[in-house]
Amino acid sequence: MALALPAGHSTGDTGPGALPVQVGSFGTICSLAYLVITIRGAFANEQGDFSIAHRALVAFLIFVICLAGVNWIGLPLSIAAASGLVTLLFPGERRLLRAGATGLGLWLIAVLLFGKLLGLPMP
Repeated sequence: MALALPAGHSTGDTGPGALPVQVGSFGTICSLAYLVITIRGAFANEQGDFSIAHRALVAFLIFVICLAGVNWIGLPLSIAAASGLVTLLFPGERRLLRAGATGLGLWLIAVLLFGKLLGLPMP
């Protein structure tokens, strides 16, 4: 999707798709490095704590479900809903307030920064 974004308007600008491609490339390189290090046994002596592993699965499912609804509710609202719901998984005081603030903050970032300022198309 990042490669399909239009080219930039200024001289030498690579366009708004450059940042997502760079982040994705960096994430892929880091993931491959971690995979190789793990396969070579670098973390063999580490004991994992799987008592809260269900939270990771629930968080993954929340993002999958919310992002599946992008075509109906839009990307900013979908990201806001997913982040707010995942925030509810963390213990602490005023969870609903934190979840609402997280969702609202990410919605504002998506709409104002990426949509308005950078002009990225929001599905």
